[in-house]
Amino acid sequence: MFSSTGNKLPIQSHETYSRRWTVWRRILRRILPLLFCYAYENAPSLKDNYIVICNHVCNLDPWLCGLSFKDSMYYLAGEQILRLGWISRFIVKNFGIISKIKGKSDATAVISMIKHIKAGHNVCFFPEGNRTFNGLTGKIDAAAAKLIKISSVPLITFRFEGGYFTSPRWSSAFSLRRGWMHGHVIRIYQKDEIAGMTQEKLLECIQADLAEDAYARQALKHIKYKARKRAIGLESALFLCPCCGRYDSLETKGSCVYCTHCGAESVYTVYGTLAGSFKFQTITDWDMWQTKKLYADIDAAGKGTVLLNAPYVELSVITSGHKEKKLASGELLFYKDRLTVADYQVKLETIIGMQISLRKVLLFSCKDGLNYQIMSKSLKNGRKFALAYNHLFPQNGG
Repeated sequence: MFSSTGNKLPIQSHETYSRRWTVWRRILRRILPLLFCYAYENAPSLKDNYIVICNHVCNLDPWLCGLSFKDSMYYLAGEQILRLGWISRFIVKNFGIISKIKGKSDATAVISMIKHIKAGHNVCFFPEGNRTFNGLTGKIDAAAAKLIKISSVPLITFRFEGGYFTSPRWSSAFSLRRGWMHGHVIRIYQKDEIAGMTQEKLLECIQADLAEDAYARQALKHIKYKARKRAIGLESALFLCPCCGRYDSLETKGSCVYCTHCGAESVYTVYGTLAGSFKFQTITDWDMWQTKKLYADIDAAGKGTVLLNAPYVELSVITSGHKEKKLASGELLFYKDRLTVADYQVKLETIIGMQISLRKVLLFSCKDGLNYQIMSKSLKNGRKFALAYNHLFPQNGG
């Protein structure tokens, strides 16, 4: 039997994992609902193995979703989850992980998923590929529908609601806001139904089933999400001041977000809205505005203009064995055709995909097969670099 991380394992590995999941599910059903104020509905049992797809809002989404399913599932997760030391060893030992390189198509991960499905196992993945920064379900790639079509097993769509305010991506992983979160099955597609759909129609159904607008739902429910330092980390989602138009001038303290250049300030309330000097009341509206402004600034800039920068970062290459090898450190400069860290230069045309991991770790892969990481504790916002790249090279996932 193959393993979730690509190495050979004895045939009893799946049976061992299934037994462990039964034990862990009992434990997690007592813990996670209390931590996340999470209510869930049990999924109906199917005679066949299946694929589950879900919108992505929290770090622990795989296990929050898994609470609804009696049977064990193998979860597609970013390769970076295997670079966390003892945490990685614990996760791999106790939960079924199929690792994928973030920021590019990963044929090895797809093959591993198909092998699990053909072996009669259940597979769960999050087709957005990223947690939402602004409360809206992200773009779903057509490759998700293609994989489901060729798998020839039932599809279960599952949606989280309230998760964006419970554990915003821009906040600390340990900063949970007690309010309300719910998870439930949206629809079950049987094999014959999927076979009768075009790939385009299936993708349309998936996008509709997983679509969630956090602020639209909050406008109806008006639930308080309580935390002491509610705004901390917002600058990893927001990078442009709507009052003065300055990049990277936003800071947070307690429940306030403010601009160090013009002094504008707003409070992030217990309802997830903003109240104060800034003209936007929701993160969604602010993010849509700043993204449009960023794209316009990029289009107007000359080729030799520095579009974006960060004072200090560390650039590393991901080596075999999920290790990081530092290549350079210093100022990050982002142009229309290249990015540089100190004296190290990468041509943007050689990059095949760029995404954010966690809050602000920048990951990208190049045509030579190498995978890179840019990060720094002092880096306020890595997201704007990924947005800029994907605007310049939309054919690579933007």
